Amino acid sequence: MDQRNGPTTTLGVVRVFASDLLVLAAAFVAVELGLRLVAPQEVHRLLTHVYEATDEGFRLRAGSTGVCNNGYGDHVFSVNSWRARDRDYGAKQPGEWRILCLGDSFSENQALEVEQIWPNVLESDLATAFPERVFSVINAGQAGWSLWNYHDYIEEMLPRIEPDVVVVAIGNTSDWARDARHPKPRAMRIWSGLPVRRDASLLERAKFAVWYVNEWAEGVSQAYVAFRDITFYPGIWTGITKVSRIHPTCTDAASAARLFDPTVEVLGRIKGLCDARGTRLALLSVPRDYECLPSVARLRIELERPDVARLDLSRPGRMVKRLAGTVGVPYYDPADVLRSAESRPYSVMFAHWNELGNRLVAEGSRHFLERHHLLGD
Repeated sequence: MDQRNGPTTTLGVVRVFASDLLVLAAAFVAVELGLRLVAPQEVHRLLTHVYEATDEGFRLRAGSTGVCNNGYGDHVFSVNSWRARDRDYGAKQPGEWRILCLGDSFSENQALEVEQIWPNVLESDLATAFPERVFSVINAGQAGWSLWNYHDYIEEMLPRIEPDVVVVAIGNTSDWARDARHPKPRAMRIWSGLPVRRDASLLERAKFAVWYVNEWAEGVSQAYVAFRDITFYPGIWTGITKVSRIHPTCTDAASAARLFDPTVEVLGRIKGLCDARGTRLALLSVPRDYECLPSVARLRIELERPDVARLDLSRPGRMVKRLAGTVGVPYYDPADVLRSAESRPYSVMFAHWNELGNRLVAEGSRHFLERHHLLGD
C-alpha cells in the first residue's frame, strides 16, 4: 500500500487522533486563559435546588433561590411560598385587587429579571395608572408547564392566593399537543438539582445527561461560553438548537382540530374552579416569534420545508379566540402589537419575548383588563 497517503496502521491512526486532541486541548486552554485575563465575561449558571419532584411531575420549590443566566447576564431566581417566581405577597389586604397569571416559559422567562416579565411589568403599570389603589399581579408561570398543570396549581392555590382574576397565558406549543388530555402521573426524581422522569428511556436519560454536561460547562468555562455564543447562529440555520419548530397547529388543520375538544375540557374545568370562588378567568394568547416576524417564519420554512399549502401561521391565534368563545371567557391577543413593534420584540437566541416584548404585552393586557372590567372598582 502507498505509504505516501499517510499512516495506515491502527497505531498510526491513534497517534494522529491523540495528537489532534492534544492540539485542540492546548488551544482551548489558551483561549480560556486569554479570556479570563483579557476579556473576562459572565458565565452561564445552572439553576439547581429550585425544583422538587412529585408524582404528577415537577414544580418550583417554595422558598428556594438560585442564580440564573441563560445567556443574558446573571440574576437571582427566587421562588416564593406559593411556588411562583415572584416576591411574597402575604395575606390579602382590604381593598387589594389580585391578579394571578399562569403560563409557561414565556411567563417564567429565565432570561430576564423578574421585574422585566409581563405580569410584573403589568403590576408596575397598574400602580402608576391607579396610584390610589393596591394591585398585586402574581407571576406563577413555570417553564414546561401546560394546561393541566395550571389546573392543578389553581385547584391547590386559589384558596391561599385569593385572586380576583386569573389570567392563563396559552400558546400553541406546550399548552396543547403534549398535555391537552390529562397526563398520567409522571413520577419525577431530582438529579443534580434538576428534574428528570423516573420512567425516562435510556435515550432520554442520555439526552438529559448531554444537556446537563452542557449546562455544567457553561458554568465553569468562559471559552465554552464563547464557543456556544459564536456558534449559536450557524446552529439556528442548521436547525439543531433550541429554536422552536413550527407547531402542528400551524401546519396541519386536522391535528389542530383534534386538539380543540380536549383543550376546551381542561379550560372548562379551570373556569369551574374559578367560578366556584367568584374569580374571573381570562386568556392571553401567546404567539411564537414565527407567527409575528416574517423573517423568522421564512427561516423556519427553509429549515423544515413544510407543505406551504397547509401552513397557516394565523391558526393558533384564531383557535385561542374560538376557545375563549366556547368556554365563555374574554381573551387578549397581542400579535398585532408585537408585529408592529418598532424593534424586535423577541430575543434572537431564546426566542421568547424580550424586555420590549414583555412591556408591550403588559401594556396591552392592562388596556384589555380595563375594557373587560377586570380591574374591579
